Amino acid sequence: MRTILLVLIVFTCFSCQKLEKITMPDFEVELSKQNYHVGDTVLFNFKGDADVISVYTGEVGHNYDSINGRMMSSKFNVIFESHALDGTQRDQIYIYLLKEFNGDYSMAGVDAARPSMIELNDRLRTATPDDNRQWISSGYGDITEYLDMSEPSTIYFAVRHLVRNQNVYGTGNLNRVRNFKLFAINELDKEETVFSQAVDNWTLFSSANKMPGRASLDATNPPQMTLRNSTGASYVTETTEDWVISNPIQITPVVDAGPDRAIGVKSMANAMPKTYTKIYNKAGDYKVVFKAINQSAAGRKEVLREVNIHVAP
Repeated sequence: MRTILLVLIVFTCFSCQKLEKITMPDFEVELSKQNYHVGDTVLFNFKGDADVISVYTGEVGHNYDSINGRMMSSKFNVIFESHALDGTQRDQIYIYLLKEFNGDYSMAGVDAARPSMIELNDRLRTATPDDNRQWISSGYGDITEYLDMSEPSTIYFAVRHLVRNQNVYGTGNLNRVRNFKLFAINELDKEETVFSQAVDNWTLFSSANKMPGRASLDATNPPQMTLRNSTGASYVTETTEDWVISNPIQITPVVDAGPDRAIGVKSMANAMPKTYTKIYNKAGDYKVVFKAINQSAAGRKEVLREVNIHVAP
């Protein structure tokens, strides 16, 4: 009986060692061609076998060269809504980017910052009397070109409400601005709100010749700026300004998006596929890396297989 038990123990140990022996995956990838166009189906042909297969397609988020982390830059877009009513003047609302504002929320502070102000009206629409009192979207205005993309920085936005001599240029409008937002959009088209309009993150002030009480920051839903013209004989001939300047806004141009990830192709439970297909929606040169793994309780062995493709528009 003791002899039989010893033989069983030896056989069991030998079987475990045999089961746990790991071999390097015998795995190869081939392409029928290397040049494609956007929208084509790229066919990768497999030879051999492996327990697990994954692929880095070379796209942002799935690039083998960024498996230790990706520093991802963003572009920055502004958007808001405005409307104009009860007047005839045009070109009353101006939007500015301020990079050298000293924090003096007064006309003196505005005068000091004027030389460095960047007007954004060439990329943002504002409402006019022709819009029949409707709320008008500005559309997305890309301000990335004006920002320091090499390091974090601080910016401000300013909304200027200009009313010219109403006896000459006609009655000024009641202008409103709401839903003023700044978005950061990264290389994966993921959108993050950097700044969003609220009553307490803007400061309003006016030129000394403006009729008091004609401009306000309203805690409506959503919050809005209400910018009216002056009335009365002692005011209507004046050219007046209202300024609404934001709190400081921190810009982080580059963020650590974490490591790029592989896409699963085969698990241990699946039969070995003969092919893998991929459609690329952007033109470019792609380094495609397949990782093949054999693994067990004793450990794992893996091989990488790289192919390069060119995708034309």
